[in-house]
Amino acid sequence: MKRFLAVVVAVVLLVFVAGCGGESGATGGTTTTTTTTTTTTRNPNPTDKVYDGDYEYTYNGESKGYSVKYVGDKNATFAADIKASVEGWPVVAIEQYAFSNGFQTTFCTGLTSVTIPDSVTSIGDRAFFGCTGLTSITVDSENTSYSSYGGVLFNKDKTELILYPGGKTEASYVIPDSVTSIGEDAFSDCRSLTSITIPDSVTSIGGWAFYDTGYYLDPNNWENDVLYIGNHLIAATVSGDYILKDGTKVIADHAFNDCDSLTSITIPDSVTSIGGSAFSGCSGLTSIVIPDSVTSIGEWAFRNCTGLTSITIPDSVTAIGKNAFRECASLTSITIPDSVTSIGDSAFYDCSSLTSITIPDSVTSIGRSAFQGCTGLTSVSIPDSVTIIYYAAFSGCTNLTSVTYEGTVAQWNEIDIRQFLDEDAFDDSSVTEVKCSDGVVIIE
Repeated sequence: MKRFLAVVVAVVLLVFVAGCGGESGATGGTTTTTTTTTTTTRNPNPTDKVYDGDYEYTYNGESKGYSVKYVGDKNATFAADIKASVEGWPVVAIEQYAFSNGFQTTFCTGLTSVTIPDSVTSIGDRAFFGCTGLTSITVDSENTSYSSYGGVLFNKDKTELILYPGGKTEASYVIPDSVTSIGEDAFSDCRSLTSITIPDSVTSIGGWAFYDTGYYLDPNNWENDVLYIGNHLIAATVSGDYILKDGTKVIADHAFNDCDSLTSITIPDSVTSIGGSAFSGCSGLTSIVIPDSVTSIGEWAFRNCTGLTSITIPDSVTAIGKNAFRECASLTSITIPDSVTSIGDSAFYDCSSLTSITIPDSVTSIGRSAFQGCTGLTSVSIPDSVTIIYYAAFSGCTNLTSVTYEGTVAQWNEIDIRQFLDEDAFDDSSVTEVKCSDGVVIIE
């Protein structure tokens, strides 16, 4: 009986000691630490919109994540700290105008700083436009799309300067040598900034990049109604004939936009790029010679240059951007060099005086609506290098009757001719057949 009781007591003591072993005791016993890991369970049916304080998060099924915008008082002082996830799903995008009021006259004056998590892969246009109190942007070092340095927003490898905060008070800024492009509105409204240094590495400058900076607003920086920063032409309000300065490297986006009294322009062979909408709306411009040094012509570059009758594109250019010559109603001829591999969407849209076009055998794709509305076009020759023709490429070419394809019928049938709804490449044109090297393809 005593033996039985001894065994019971021993067992009870053993259980007691074992039970106490997991606690931090004062008896000098071994202490063990238990670590609890907290995980966020992903909601299999994410909520369309989630509100967290002054932030609205919207789920996007295509990106499988949330986008964010600020819905609080934009005039009250605040620092934006964006969440990395919502309901277990990543926050992948900052929406267009997320912290701004678009183009309204009332801006987001209260925002002072922004912290961007590693989950964000997309920042919408003008997300921080007019945030005049913003002094610093910080990006998580693990972010694979964006980075920050000195409070300035860049892409990950710092080849694009995306945004210089409008509330920074420094009077001067030197753009890093790694930068090759400056984003749209990048320095817009930075009133304190009176001195800017752009390195020679920069080959592209977005529209209004330096608009209403202290440098832009100083009339002493304008030379005969033209604003340069170093060897980059930023903006102009000229008329008549204009000759760019020797050594000019880049013509920024929108540089001569709507200079409708500009009649001629001389571009030196130092220029390597013509920005988007650079000469858009220059209706008085009748001809232009693009030097061999130019390698890129931006989107909308010569849109609505209604007086332009002819243009020669040098063989240094590899692509004709979207809408590049859209609505150049007087353009009768254009030479496309063998270097061009693609003709962008609506590149020659509504060029109603264009009568014929020869596409070189370097071209592999013809964009959507590339020649749509070219009512004067009567013939076109398509090389056998073309592998894709997007819908409406020749739509509305009511006088187009002759289409010649340099390849065989079998090769033509291999071309990816895109359709949209019931619209195909030759809708509302007069084309009934395509003449190939070994036969005819009937267009129905």
